[in-house]
Amino acid sequence: MISRSKQIFVSSRSGQSGFTLLELILVLLLMALAVSIAAVSAGRIYENTVFRDSLRGIEGALARARLSALAGRTPIVFRTDGESFWLVKDGQICRRRVWMPRGTGLESKDIVFFPKGDSSGGKIKVTDSRGKEYLIEVDTVTGHTKLQGP
Repeated sequence: MISRSKQIFVSSRSGQSGFTLLELILVLLLMALAVSIAAVSAGRIYENTVFRDSLRGIEGALARARLSALAGRTPIVFRTDGESFWLVKDGQICRRRVWMPRGTGLESKDIVFFPKGDSSGGKIKVTDSRGKEYLIEVDTVTGHTKLQGP
């Protein structure tokens, strides 16, 4: 006589155990769905990281412009064209042009940093690929920057 606990492990198909083809396909589909969701999330995280790095690059360029103006005793201009930014000294580019990531926008008038550490002041509007706007403000008295965003 077979006890009840042993009957649980015996299949109704003449003692065979295992998974059906339908069960295997269902598990594979669920795994594929999980992987695709993870891939999309990873792509968004990467895109956000690249954009945040670009914001830090703009702030770094502004700080460099202020320090260069102080050290060199000559005005330095931060300039943009909507897709990139660069620094200008005596009418010549003194820092290489830095391109923003694809799909992002950059709006600003020229911001001049003077030898005494002050600046003309201004705002730089940066838009990410999803349309979110960030604002970098440059103080006229100190030349320091402040990032505001969502």
